[in-house]
Amino acid sequence: MGNLQDYGLNQDYLYEVLASTISKKDENEYPNTASMGISVIDDRLLKIKPYNNTVTHENLKEYRFVSLNFIEEVELFAQASLKKIKSGFNGIPIEDYLYYEYSHRGEDNRIPYLKQAWMVIFCSVVNETQIVKQDNMGTISATEFELEVIYSIKKKESFKLYNRAENLALESIILATRLKIARNNKDDLLYSKIESKINDYFDMITKFGKNSSALKAINLVKDYIKVL
Repeated sequence: MGNLQDYGLNQDYLYEVLASTISKKDENEYPNTASMGISVIDDRLLKIKPYNNTVTHENLKEYRFVSLNFIEEVELFAQASLKKIKSGFNGIPIEDYLYYEYSHRGEDNRIPYLKQAWMVIFCSVVNETQIVKQDNMGTISATEFELEVIYSIKKKESFKLYNRAENLALESIILATRLKIARNNKDDLLYSKIESKINDYFDMITKFGKNSSALKAINLVKDYIKVL
């Protein structure tokens, strides 16, 4: 793999990726992908902090492997994070996945990753810590997973810098997942606060012009909120 800094990843920066894990149900395996922030610990270690009530958290606890997909199109973050919002839509289509075969302690593992990724980093869990995250949008219980890099694929160079509309679309996606938690916890005050912030972002995105990827992302966010 080499030094993570060789891939343009630096300590104390937060990078937004799509994290793909394996889910198992009734002896069948299927991929799950969600938007996730990652940060670099050192040359070969990263950390990730999924909420405790998510599929990503469950899969990391159970199967201990993940792929970190670096994606250019912001609408894919919405597809991955806002699943089951309407009939016929269930996140990223199965045909958009490939698999990395990895043998560990005598067991063969298949780690899903995305065809659209310009770079993929495959990791195994080496440590975990329970944490409580608090910000102006409330308190969330999460697990900080320490990840060791086991392999990587870099398909091309990418120096993608999201413009402001795309950055706000990403923030809207993240807030929408918090909105679901507020609804499940019957926290109407927090729900109203988050919804108001999302609507502010929607207004700003539409004012910035016709960024097709950002507009597709916020349309998915709107559909997601309607069915909460």
